[in-house]
Amino acid sequence: MRLSWNPSFFGHFYADRKPFYEADEDYLVEYRARLKVAAEGIDVTVIVPEGSTSLDFKYDSYENYFGLERKYRENAEFVDSEQLDLLREAARSRQVYM
Repeated sequence: MRLSWNPSFFGHFYADRKPFYEADEDYLVEYRARLKVAAEGIDVTVIVPEGSTSLDFKYDSYENYFGLERKYRENAEFVDSEQLDLLREAARSRQVYM
């Protein structure tokens, strides 16, 4: 649901690149509308970085919700190297984003 954040957050926990923020773009309108339909009837709270909000759902900051300070870690610190190699191979054929 990171695309329902404001600003929007792009990237994946397993990716080789650091996640990044970008202003909410028009192309996300349809995606956000589908998220709202999929979440209908579900009590959703989106956990966002400090200073971010959610445009469509209740939200709380990571720091407040978990009572912890957010800390960035590289993917190799918690994803097995064999799995990262497989993900990188898949990325070369555009099956995943790294």
